[in-house]
Amino acid sequence: KEDLNSSADGSGNYVTPDLMLFELKGPVKTVKYIEGGTWIEGTLSFSPDGKLELPRGAEATIYRDSKGRIKSINYPCPQFESQGIDSHSYEFTLDDENRVKKYNFNFWEDTGRYSYYYDEKGNLIKTIGFGATDYANWEGTQSYTYISFDDYGNWIKRLCEVDGSSTDNDGYTESTSRSETEIREITYYE
Repeated sequence: KEDLNSSADGSGNYVTPDLMLFELKGPVKTVKYIEGGTWIEGTLSFSPDGKLELPRGAEATIYRDSKGRIKSINYPCPQFESQGIDSHSYEFTLDDENRVKKYNFNFWEDTGRYSYYYDEKGNLIKTIGFGATDYANWEGTQSYTYISFDDYGNWIKRLCEVDGSSTDNDGYTESTSRSETEIREITYYE
């Protein structure tokens, strides 16, 4: 079990590789993503020692590296097996501070990769991604501005500015630019 007083970020907050994967610190019990375009949907739960817990009945599989860090999460998709798709997968490359450095995904007809960039405080400030679907190639940048943090230093509201484009198989390119607010609620162990 990890020492609750040790910290990877120097703030005295409890951090684990699982918490860092989701930009969290402190004795997090749950995080619920309410609004925004993050790849995470719904509520995530963590054990008292900071490990990601799958919901009861979830058929996902978590693979870990030799240091116990999440390397990938795979979800079976039996409904798409007839189309040659047996799972959705998320693969992570982490930096020395257990933050996401690269994130690859493969689900249904969409594959892609994002690179993550952080400021000196460890906050995610930008992701750059590219990928492909059956009908188009896409690329884009997401830039983050933080609006509010809780007492543990976790963001609870941030602005995400998205700039990107997609080119379909006929060569038609469409650009997009939008802003969206991402909000999450976090509960903690006492």
